[in-house]
Amino acid sequence: MKTIKAYRVTCTEAYMMDEQGTGYSFSPWGQDTDRYKGYDEEVEVLIPDDAIVEDGLMPGCPLLFLAGAKMGMDLPEALAVGAAKLA
Repeated sequence: MKTIKAYRVTCTEAYMMDEQGTGYSFSPWGQDTDRYKGYDEEVEVLIPDDAIVEDGLMPGCPLLFLAGAKMGMDLPEALAVGAAKLA
C-alpha cells in the first residue's frame, strides 16, 4: 500500500443548497467569495501499490485506476478500497 496527498474539501455556504457538502480533490479549497465559503483539510489516502492516479476530465477531480480495471474510481471510492484492504 502507498499513500497519496489529497484534500477533504468542505463547502459550507453556496449559491445553491445542494452544492454544500464535503468531497475530495487534489486541489485545496480556493478563495472564499460572496457566494461560496469553505475550507480544506490535507489528508493522506491509502491506495494499493499497483494503483495509478490521474486527473479526471475536470481539474482537481482525480481518478484511481487499479490493475485490471477498465474504468477509474473517484477519490471517495479509492478511500473505500484502501479501507477494505486494511480490514
